Amino acid sequence: MPAMSGLTAFTDGLVPSASNLNNLGTNIDTLCQITTGKAAATGVTSKGVTKPYKTVNGAAIPTSFLFRVAYNATAGNVDSSWLMSYDTGVVPHRDGWWRIEAQAAWDPYAPSERRIGIAVNGTNDSNIIACSSTQMAAPNPYNQRQQVSCISHIGSGTTIYVLVWQDSGVSANLDPNTQWGTWVSVVWEAPW
Repeated sequence: MPAMSGLTAFTDGLVPSASNLNNLGTNIDTLCQITTGKAAATGVTSKGVTKPYKTVNGAAIPTSFLFRVAYNATAGNVDSSWLMSYDTGVVPHRDGWWRIEAQAAWDPYAPSERRIGIAVNGTNDSNIIACSSTQMAAPNPYNQRQQVSCISHIGSGTTIYVLVWQDSGVSANLDPNTQWGTWVSVVWEAPW
């Protein structure tokens, strides 16, 4: 990551040199790279942010099986980190600190334990970097929402998955309630 150059103190009545003015432009580009992860101010539209979500019911989550969530729409995809052709993974295109938040909206089922986890570069327990577990004690006529979040060093090309698990004894669905139901949000926060 580049460093900011020393600034020149300007004085009234003196004409600044070209190098002093160019130094200001270099610092603007450097500041832009530090705060957004993009190389130059001219190429910046915003921070990297992706929020895929479910709008349709997909495969039911089998009981006692770690399942990778698939998405079919997005509320934001600034850096094209999520692709419909690879609907279960988000792949950031730059190194840095990333804030990852996920929500599973479970359809009502029998009492059971429900889990949601964020995994990187694989879909086994050993790949999970954040998780949440909730015991649902009684059937509820309403969907139950469960969230998990973390901030993590993520390298360019790393694949982020959301995994869910339940043990109700029968298959369970995730609610496809637009972007307020089942989703994942991946936001670039700072350089590595």
